[in-house]
Amino acid sequence: MCSRISNYHSVLCVIGGIIIQCTYGYFYTIGNMAPYILDYFQYHNKSIYDNSIMWLTSVALGMEALAMPIGGALYRKLGIRAVVIISSLIHSGGITLSYYTLKLGFIPLLITYGVMQGFGFGFGYSATIAASIAWFQNNRGLIVGLIVGGFGAGPIIFTSIQTTYINPNNIKIDDKTKRFVDADLLNRVPSVFLLIGGVLLVIQITGLYLMRDKQKKAIVLLTNHDFKDPDKSHEFPPVINSVNLRPLELLKQKEFYFLWIIIFCAGIPLTSLATLFKLFGKTHINDDRFLAIMGVVAAVFNSVGRAFWGAISDRISFKVPLCIIFLCWSLLLTSFPHLPLIFGPQIKVGFGIWLCGLYLLISGVLVYAPTATETLFGPINMAVNYGLVFNAFVFGGLFVSLLSILIPQFHEWDNLFYLCAAMCILALLIVPWIHDRKMPKYFSLFRFYRQSHS
Repeated sequence: MCSRISNYHSVLCVIGGIIIQCTYGYFYTIGNMAPYILDYFQYHNKSIYDNSIMWLTSVALGMEALAMPIGGALYRKLGIRAVVIISSLIHSGGITLSYYTLKLGFIPLLITYGVMQGFGFGFGYSATIAASIAWFQNNRGLIVGLIVGGFGAGPIIFTSIQTTYINPNNIKIDDKTKRFVDADLLNRVPSVFLLIGGVLLVIQITGLYLMRDKQKKAIVLLTNHDFKDPDKSHEFPPVINSVNLRPLELLKQKEFYFLWIIIFCAGIPLTSLATLFKLFGKTHINDDRFLAIMGVVAAVFNSVGRAFWGAISDRISFKVPLCIIFLCWSLLLTSFPHLPLIFGPQIKVGFGIWLCGLYLLISGVLVYAPTATETLFGPINMAVNYGLVFNAFVFGGLFVSLLSILIPQFHEWDNLFYLCAAMCILALLIVPWIHDRKMPKYFSLFRFYRQSHS
């Protein structure tokens, strides 16, 4: 009977984690909102450089990295529900307040839509992952994939709400300026934040009700039972007791710095694509509804891809898939700005294929970042340790945001995407040097050296 109740709670916790992460995934709609926000400022004589919109993404990622170890530490003391309550109030509150700050200017908007939103979902991000995998010790990769798949699914819901509310009649951009100039459309931009903020809070309350912590007593009993029955020793992977590094110990490991540089490199194309895909698309495709639909379809690939990559991780770990991801990512990014030449009148087809492929690869990076952290440094301090690793995304985002302002050449799409591709190649060169203890022996080609943790 206790086993059935435990299984019931474990499934509900994962479902709750997926729901909460889905609301956090609203973050990925910045690419859909970017043209509306920029054109709103332009219409009200508060114009900014188009690439400046990347600051919303990079600042949100920065606050996520800051909040993640704080939320992870409080999760171990207060439990998952307390963390989710704090996270949800800050997250949905920041988006709701953007109704007011958008009217004031870009810097006030940066505070609510960047700082508050990022801190809000960062506070609960790693905690929801840790709380969910605690129930499923044998399938960590799959559970991580499912949970963060919820994050990737967020744009599927919220992109549709945004575009349907702001541009229900699919009004075209001006052919000369490549901007929206319709007054009614632009005046609906602020109020969409009120709508989204309310929807987010309702969904977050639902997820909060489903999530719960696995009792430590239950874990100890299961582990003791496992020792008493040698035939069931395979049910708990040896990684549980082999490596469990504290944050200060983490900083002494070479793998931490290798992984950090890899994530830094990935943060550059991630920030660029998440923020600018629609701005790039509308320079060649004057169809807002199509671009919004492609944003939704790409989000499906992002979401489903996370479960796909997570399942692969359970079989062959993270190292080999990461090499494949960065190789393919570099090829797609190099050719992305040349789609008009490749596809000509069929640019919509090419844009859709490339965008879905790019987001499928993004989903893999976002699965293998926490998976690699847990594999290399252990599950016990995973919530805090992943916060330290994740801040590499932040510096990558800040780096490309600064470049786009300081160096005029990066205002051109070709140069920006070439930079992103170069970062993927650099990451590809570093991945083989990481010691992946769970990688099968038949992938020895990817073993550049061996190392054992003390």
